[in-house]
Amino acid sequence: MEFIKFVATLAFIGVIVYLLIEVCVAYNQKEKEESRPQKNTGSIGLEVKFLSDQDTNQSSSPKKYNSLEEWQNDTKEIWRSNNEPIETEFTYEKWDKSQEEFVKERRTVRVNQILKDGRMNYYLRGHCLARGEVRTFDMQRMTTKILYKSRRYDPVEFLEKLNVL
Repeated sequence: MEFIKFVATLAFIGVIVYLLIEVCVAYNQKEKEESRPQKNTGSIGLEVKFLSDQDTNQSSSPKKYNSLEEWQNDTKEIWRSNNEPIETEFTYEKWDKSQEEFVKERRTVRVNQILKDGRMNYYLRGHCLARGEVRTFDMQRMTTKILYKSRRYDPVEFLEKLNVL
């Protein structure tokens, strides 16, 4: 009888330890996901809030740019291809002035740079085959996964593949 109580106690302790480990793993996973861009939206931008000097408990709205030059000055190159650009393909949503609406277009781009601005938005820059010139693509406007080397990646996975994140 004493042995059965001992085994039951060990089993109970084992269950408690298992549950504690599961809670810790779930908490760490949640913390890790909150610190990374979201995968499920196709968007990899993060909202950046700045603390005011007067009240550190209240944050203001996300950073805004008043001009292209201001955005360019706040944008940093975080990746550059070593040799030749990498060829990617994705569907991109752009503003069509003539139709006054967003339209989706399939783009093939030979990427040679990845940029990040002060709002934590990521951009691919490279030669767009459809336009025949170097273009910059906001990764938040990509509506499909990125095709790269016969495999499709969501934006976060793509950046991880290139060791950007």
